[in-house]
Amino acid sequence: MTIKYLKNISLLVFFLCFLISSRVEAVWNLPAVPISSTNSSNPEIGIDASGNAVAVWQESDGSNTIIMGATLPFNGSWTTPVTLSLSGEDASIPQVAVDPQGNAVAVWKRSNGTNTVIQGAVLPFGASSWTPTADLSLPGKDADVPQVAVDPNGNAVAVWARLNSLGREVTQGAILAFGSLVWTPTSDLSASTDDTFVPQVSVDAQGNAVAVWSNVTSVTIQAATLSFGSLVWSPFTTLSGTQAGVPVVAVNAGGYAIAAWGIFNGTNFVIQSATLPFGGSWSAPLTVSGAGNSSTPDVAIDTAGNAVAVWFNNIGSDIFTQAATLAFGASSWSAVTTLTNPGEQAFDQRVRVDGSGNAIAVWDNTIGSDTLIQAAMLPAGGSWSVVTTLSSVGEVADFPQIAIAPAGYAVVDWTNETQTRIFSITWTAPPTVTNVNPDHGPTTGGNTVIITGTNFTNATTVKFGANNALSFTVLSQTMIRATVPPGAVGTVDVTVTTPAGTSAINPGDHYTYVIVPPPPKPPHPPKNFHGKLVKKLHHPHGKYFFLTMWWTKPHHHSNIAYYHILENGKVIKKIKAHKPHVFRKYVRSSKHLHKRYKIVSVSFHHLKSKRKKLNVVKIIR
Repeated sequence: MTIKYLKNISLLVFFLCFLISSRVEAVWNLPAVPISSTNSSNPEIGIDASGNAVAVWQESDGSNTIIMGATLPFNGSWTTPVTLSLSGEDASIPQVAVDPQGNAVAVWKRSNGTNTVIQGAVLPFGASSWTPTADLSLPGKDADVPQVAVDPNGNAVAVWARLNSLGREVTQGAILAFGSLVWTPTSDLSASTDDTFVPQVSVDAQGNAVAVWSNVTSVTIQAATLSFGSLVWSPFTTLSGTQAGVPVVAVNAGGYAIAAWGIFNGTNFVIQSATLPFGGSWSAPLTVSGAGNSSTPDVAIDTAGNAVAVWFNNIGSDIFTQAATLAFGASSWSAVTTLTNPGEQAFDQRVRVDGSGNAIAVWDNTIGSDTLIQAAMLPAGGSWSVVTTLSSVGEVADFPQIAIAPAGYAVVDWTNETQTRIFSITWTAPPTVTNVNPDHGPTTGGNTVIITGTNFTNATTVKFGANNALSFTVLSQTMIRATVPPGAVGTVDVTVTTPAGTSAINPGDHYTYVIVPPPPKPPHPPKNFHGKLVKKLHHPHGKYFFLTMWWTKPHHHSNIAYYHILENGKVIKKIKAHKPHVFRKYVRSSKHLHKRYKIVSVSFHHLKSKRKKLNVVKIIR
């Protein structure tokens, strides 16, 4: 969520700290690029399954604040920004969600001259302009802080806070079916007698939604669920004790949800979480953070149900970025990892995971006179990387947002306060090899294999062990066709290298060189194919009868399965090799028998010998 006053709320809770300088080296696709005009702020970003990104932000047009947007094709350049909201009144707090096919849904708050309403628009994949603006909330009362999520089929769910007739700011929602331009209101999520704030929403692969919000009246965190196709939210559940605020929620494809929030435990401000199995009940809260005062968490969850959380932590005069992980089914979070250094002030932490469970966290960090955007990566099952600075030294940058495609391609944007523009940067994960087909071949090489994996775009090298492929063609982000080089007998790892790095070895990249036996040779023909001809004057099947025999050398016979007798090139008799080597036939003429009849040997591999002509050695009249 990119709302400046949320940061100010946190600052009201915590004391301001002194600033001390520090630096880290950048390893992303530097430098970051501007994607907006000046007087821009509050960016948000979404990404589809192929790595195409959509960004939205608010920007002054000289008279009013409007909502702008741009798209970034995978491995491409940002398009020219376009306007989403109507002119004439102020619009702000944009949010965007993108389905796996690249269709985007954006929502924002805008004044209608009397009240603020929630509005939205849709950008179909490949389109250059957004659909006309549609209202989500009713007029007559102020609505605020919208959020939106979209399922894999392009169906959207939005939530926001709006004043009701009792003067309470309740949490409301609406749904948008894929292909429709009309939002359908749902039932209210919260009690009509309570004030609420900062609702959040996430959806699973089936379109079931989970929403959480701060109940300002009871100072607790509450949650409700919405089944796909329904317009009625479940009765809300209170997840936390009192003195809690600013929740977040994430749901994986299977419907497993996790919520996190900050809460005062009587001594310190800590981060807590609760989980919701699909179709089940919310768990009791777990404490996520450690010593010091912690607040404003963000959380992400992978397809297996493993979660990662980040937040800011105040210890003495320092404000750190901290992180922890929760394995699926575990009863406690991991030990806390501190990602930033003493003497720094880190805020606005965000975290996302890719399809393999690898996480990337971003935040802004004030170091001396600079406020920098920083990032760190957590490989699935591994440890956090060294922190990387993404923005330029000498400038003030804040409110970063991040989106990650399943294959690990990430896009980050933020507000450059110095230039009052939105900047963006990308990071492509190193390639992975998950399969080689076929996974074995001759030591001589020269055969073709298909390599399957991720992030193959711009591949520069394909290796089989230490040897370069004789040639290769990148067929897609996930597939390479390669010609295998010669190699010694044994198993090697097939690796792919791109500008982002080299694939890590794993059992799925194995290729085995084997000694392939030489192809079988055709069998030898019979040593002799001879016979005698007997004249039969009154036989109905022919005037002559001939009897043929043949023989084969013992060491040649072991490779022979059949003998074929041919007449004028066509097989007329198949004789098994272990049967008597005899063939009888009546014929009407004795002429050219040696040309008309031939014999071949046939091996067990269905290979045939050269043809042997019939040799008529004796005629009996």
